[in-house]
Amino acid sequence: NRFYKTEAFCDVHIHTNTFVIKAHSLILAAVSPYFRAQFSHLIRDPKCATKNVVKIPYDGEVIKDLINYIYTGKLEFTADNICLMMELQDFFQIGPLKFLISEFLNTSLDINNAWTIKREAEFRRYKDVAKNAFNFIKENFGTMIEQKDFLEVPYEQLKECLVSDHLAVPTEDRLLVALTSWVSHHPEERLPLLDSVLAKVEVSRIEDWKATARTVMDLFPDEVHRLSMATWLANAQLRRFSGETRAVDRYKQYASDVLLAIGGIQDKGKTSVGTIECLTALGEPWKPILSRWRGGRANNRPDQDSIVFPVMHTPRRHPSVASTGDTIYVLGGTPNGCELEVYKLKENKWFVLPSFPLGMDIPPAMALIDGHLYASGGLQKSWVIPSSHLWVLYEGSKHWRPLANMKDARTHHTMVALNGALFVLGGFGGGRVATATFEKYDPSLDVWVNLPSMNEPRAYHGCVPLGPHIYLLTHCAVQRYDTQKNIWETMCSSHTAKQDPDEPCPHPVECTRNSVYAAKLNKNLVLSRSRRESLQVYNCATNKSAVWPTLSLLKKTCVALTTIRVPLYSPPPV
Repeated sequence: NRFYKTEAFCDVHIHTNTFVIKAHSLILAAVSPYFRAQFSHLIRDPKCATKNVVKIPYDGEVIKDLINYIYTGKLEFTADNICLMMELQDFFQIGPLKFLISEFLNTSLDINNAWTIKREAEFRRYKDVAKNAFNFIKENFGTMIEQKDFLEVPYEQLKECLVSDHLAVPTEDRLLVALTSWVSHHPEERLPLLDSVLAKVEVSRIEDWKATARTVMDLFPDEVHRLSMATWLANAQLRRFSGETRAVDRYKQYASDVLLAIGGIQDKGKTSVGTIECLTALGEPWKPILSRWRGGRANNRPDQDSIVFPVMHTPRRHPSVASTGDTIYVLGGTPNGCELEVYKLKENKWFVLPSFPLGMDIPPAMALIDGHLYASGGLQKSWVIPSSHLWVLYEGSKHWRPLANMKDARTHHTMVALNGALFVLGGFGGGRVATATFEKYDPSLDVWVNLPSMNEPRAYHGCVPLGPHIYLLTHCAVQRYDTQKNIWETMCSSHTAKQDPDEPCPHPVECTRNSVYAAKLNKNLVLSRSRRESLQVYNCATNKSAVWPTLSLLKKTCVALTTIRVPLYSPPPV
């Protein structure tokens, strides 16, 4: 950085639209495939008269900020410059910058910018950010339609919301007024779309027809436009009088995390099962059926009012799991240790995927980034030393591909995905010795880097990403890693032997041969306590931990735990 500021040993001149910036080609090429390709071309061409010149069609101040980031790792994001930074990251393909952009977008998401974030994230291929923004829009749709920027939402985005299987709408009256306001904002362009947009309104559930009809008519001062609206209202009124009602899979005032117990051994036997049980609250019993309505039936259709979880194709015990909210990937836990399948909430079905290329006694840890499934570590069959391999199954691919190995071999570790990067924590290395090492993987560079080690060696622990933090849960303590400050923090300690939570846990590695699972259940983080028929429950709001005997109510053992997010009905009166 000092050489850059003093322009010492600079060997490349970057010509922007406004001024020239001097830098070091080796530094730029190390982080950007764009610069690497540019410099490689200049080096290969001995006749090139501009060997040390690169032209970039952007404003000089913007490129200067970007190059300062390459040298210092510091870059300030604002609502005004974030879209441009996404464009520059896409242009220069700087992997670490994508992590920071994803972090900023996910933490700044609100009702004022959700539409913009979704649109830009889709355009720049930030799939996880786009999905997060879309889920936010659907769960807050009743508030989103009251904002001024709703009137500028493109038709395709609006249609995507209206046809989705989860859309929280307070009342049909408000929905009709909001959609009609959207049409009236650009009537010449949008009136041909009137029937298509308003087809999603269930007119039989409009509570005050006269007032609502009067409101929407007042939105169209032009007589020709009023005639189109009046025609639609007349046809809608006929449907109301006829008693016609359509099954509208939309009345979901909120979405809830649902805890799933996957596979296991039934009734203390020796045979693995592929059944799925669920609960939405810790005090509820485990059931294979999830009721999706509260306060009355919505449509009197069993296929919409409840979910009967299907049995997996392959029975399993203690498999590896990874969830994205509406999909669950399950690997291993079988005699061969390589079978993989995925559950999709929308279809409520299990689908078989390409098997893992290696037979595993202890399955690898899994996580998902932008629809791609990553698997790391584990213990191969007949092996004594854990694996350091990282594999990926790209979305839509039929074959697993190897990537850069982890710096340390691991098993019984955890791996989580956050803001487009993978984080691997703890586990057993060679000789069954637990490790405190912590690594981060950048998919764009295919590179692992070391992060600050955990306070103590950990294995048989659980991890949950939440906001800018990674929570680490054990049977005796809860810690979290702050990705912005790059530090570990001790949140609470549940063991009674120590009063000071900053003191080391007396037993940081729980002695067990079973896998441990952690998941988010609404405002709580839950950890399956190995060799115990209970859950360790940590409340993020109160920073307190407790034990729930929930697993004792489940008539099977060796289960895998994870959560999915399911929209629940709260229907208005008809």
